[in-house]
Amino acid sequence: MAQAGTDYRPLSGTLTFSPGQTELEVAPQIIDNLLPQADRTLTVALSAVQNAHAGRMQASGTIHDNEPQVQIKDAQADEHAGSIAFELQLNNAASQAVTVYFTTQDATAQAGVDFVATASSVTIRAGQTSNWIQVPLLDDSVYEGDEVFTVILTGADGASITDNAATGQIRENDAQSSGGGAGPGGNGGSASLEYRDEFASLSYAGNDGAQNWKGPWEELGENNGETRGKTRVVSSSSCAAGYCARFNPRRGAGDGLSRAADLGGASTATLTLYYRTSSYSGADARLEVSSGSGWTTLHTFGDGSASGTLTFDISRFASSNTQIRIRQVGNGSGGWLFLDDVAIMAN
Repeated sequence: MAQAGTDYRPLSGTLTFSPGQTELEVAPQIIDNLLPQADRTLTVALSAVQNAHAGRMQASGTIHDNEPQVQIKDAQADEHAGSIAFELQLNNAASQAVTVYFTTQDATAQAGVDFVATASSVTIRAGQTSNWIQVPLLDDSVYEGDEVFTVILTGADGASITDNAATGQIRENDAQSSGGGAGPGGNGGSASLEYRDEFASLSYAGNDGAQNWKGPWEELGENNGETRGKTRVVSSSSCAAGYCARFNPRRGAGDGLSRAADLGGASTATLTLYYRTSSYSGADARLEVSSGSGWTTLHTFGDGSASGTLTFDISRFASSNTQIRIRQVGNGSGGWLFLDDVAIMAN
């Protein structure tokens, strides 16, 4: 809500329509306060109408903030690269320096093992629109698969934050051992557990792997079934094939899907899925994993249009109740997110 004296100058008075006149304007003066803020609204109310019928007696106006907004972009780097760079972007150049504070957070990659825990700040100079956060990486000779961690923006001086988290993917550069050690079931190097949902039909209960999931997909934020609501199963050219899950970001905060698999006894586990974003905007959807207590972010689906297959080592989350979920954090403005061919392979 806009505040008089801070965001606009208070205004009162009388409007008089001359004969034949049908429109007059009320124009409160906006104050450019140089403070990074969310958009604010103010209300203009009418009273004491004379010589006319009273219709709509109040209207709202929105003050759009014109101070810089900062966001952080996802990043990728090979394990031996030495560091991974996350780009900070301003929507427009600032008239004064912008300082952004950040910290790292473990996911499948762990501080002290895969990267150096970092909590610091980066300054974007006046007149500039970007700078970089550098996080040192730790190389080893052990095959671990691709791993991820998160950089979280904890605050900013001189700008507001529109996207406060980014995923860093550390790409494995060591060769995978071809040893014949047996996992559960004695299958050696082949997966002894396979949970998969190819969305081969219009259903949340697809079981297309060797094992059955613990139950169907559970809806988050609504309970409309697979054919209704903002989250549903659809047939679309954006699917990998046939049907897939589609997420609507409009008023979608908290919406999503969750499913569980029994990985009890598994020593290694890999999650893969196909995704496509189509003009997706504003909902900051996150792919998360849990061993049954607490959630860890594996990936954040950014704005725009993109597609591909994501692969994650989720070995340390293997349990009798391993859960994955796709959850929209914010209320977006448009577009779609599609997910298909979700699989967990474990030994």
